[in-house]
Amino acid sequence: MINTKVNDVREQEKQLEKHVQSLYRRLTSIRVGQYSIAGSNRGISPLPRNIYEFIDELKNDKYLVFEAVKQNGNALKYASSELQNDKEIIENALNENTLSVSYAPHEYKNNKETILELVKQNKRTLISASDELKNDKEFILKVIKENINALEYASRELKDNKEFILEAIKQNANALKYASYTLQNDKEVVLTAIKQNPSVLRFASSELQQNIDIINNIVSNYDIYNNYDNIINLLCILCDNRYLILESVKKHGPLLEYASSKLKDNREI
Repeated sequence: MINTKVNDVREQEKQLEKHVQSLYRRLTSIRVGQYSIAGSNRGISPLPRNIYEFIDELKNDKYLVFEAVKQNGNALKYASSELQNDKEIIENALNENTLSVSYAPHEYKNNKETILELVKQNKRTLISASDELKNDKEFILKVIKENINALEYASRELKDNKEFILEAIKQNANALKYASYTLQNDKEVVLTAIKQNPSVLRFASSELQQNIDIINNIVSNYDIYNNYDNIINLLCILCDNRYLILESVKKHGPLLEYASSKLKDNREI
């Protein structure tokens, strides 16, 4: 009887040791971001209840968490609240993965310098910025100077703000891509954008892509020698736009090359 109990205890100790070793490997694995400490992945047996207290200790082990975030910044998600506020841990997490800022304290998400630096590396970092920053006109204008595609993650209010979008377009005509549909259907906004880069007409509403005034404006300002690449990009994307192709070939016959097969067979064109 005694030997049986001793064997049972030893077996439990072995199982516990295996679970601890497994947990350590998961925490320090480069795939740690895919593992949830609160549960288990498919195919992995759940941890015994008597180990959860130990898990909390590991989550608060600075050395372990420090090593984990150096391999995968998103490991910050699983650190204790105390270590999620540790400057050294946070900075190492951000150096490895800018998106880990989503697990950092609000002060980081609301810090203009921090978010701006992170956006330079990854536009999607703006997703985790505070709502205040995502709705800050001056800040977002600075952000899109570094990465125009980050405008996708600005607030809806800003992307529907005509004054702001016009200012953004002055910096980069591609801002039209991220404007609200209302502004993509705004003639003044679209005209402002195409004057800088005719190829952004593809981001305008379907209605304005067929607008005679807008197409005439584009064609009349064709600079075949200095803006040829943008013109080609536009025609390749809108190769089935009859009026655009017609007016383009009137301006420069060889542009017929970029029309759709259907329009190439059009007698008038």
